[in-house]
Amino acid sequence: MEYENMIETICTEHWKDNEVEKDGGLGVACVLAYMKGVKPKLEDLARHLKLDPKDIERPFNRLLVNGIFNAESYNARNDKALLGKTDPRTSRTAYCILAGISSGLCGLRET
Repeated sequence: MEYENMIETICTEHWKDNEVEKDGGLGVACVLAYMKGVKPKLEDLARHLKLDPKDIERPFNRLLVNGIFNAESYNARNDKALLGKTDPRTSRTAYCILAGISSGLCGLRET
């Protein structure tokens, strides 16, 4: 996967070992693709990531429900931490939070 190195930095190399970790990693991949300009639509992100939409549906919906793709209330594409324009620890923490939301460990879980 295109973003596997970043996912492993955030979620460790064991990110595929269980459903929760995998959802976190796939959510990070969705956000990274969005940051590169991919439309925040399930099918567009899945196509970009070369995955079946079913594979990213749960983490995508969690990110969507939590407003990550809502440019009116929060514009991830301008987030200094996600863009790496802050210290590396702050940037890593921001991506860890996104992984937590994607995995359902924090934020709104119901979609």
